[in-house]
Amino acid sequence: MDHHDAFGHAVFGLSLREAVYVDPQRRLLLETAYQAVETSGYLSTRKKEAGDNVGVFIGNTGVDYLSNTSSHSPSAYSSIGILDSFLCGRINHHFGWMGPSEALDTTCSSSLVAINRASKAIQHGESSLALAGGVNVISIIDNYLDLAKAGARRVNANHFRMTRTATVEQKESV
Repeated sequence: MDHHDAFGHAVFGLSLREAVYVDPQRRLLLETAYQAVETSGYLSTRKKEAGDNVGVFIGNTGVDYLSNTSSHSPSAYSSIGILDSFLCGRINHHFGWMGPSEALDTTCSSSLVAINRASKAIQHGESSLALAGGVNVISIIDNYLDLAKAGARRVNANHFRMTRTATVEQKESV
């Protein structure tokens, strides 16, 4: 992921100090959500103060960044930056939306389930519009090696692209 540290935190009302604790996949999600809403034309016709009934449904899996934040002293921002419960709420808050806010983790089908859930929310009148999608940034290999050991994933060297500085030791074939 190129330029993972180039996050437009000020657009979302975050201080640089707080932005450091925001998981890179959440940074990507915030920026992508903003771009989607901006290109849709929504921002030119609506005001944040309107409190529109727009739902946010995001498929997400993995808490890789937890290993990074756990190596630092606790702060007021660490949990907010990594917990799934804040994932959609931050988007709702930024746009002033008052609709449902659901982060969904169903492993491989999370994004599809989020889109399905958004469709049903509109059909049942829970929200008038919805932003739906998914995000998953794999920044550590440990979870995938663990899943392979459990037989849940087939892993071989071709499935992982590592940087020149990263090394992965695979002691036995999985």
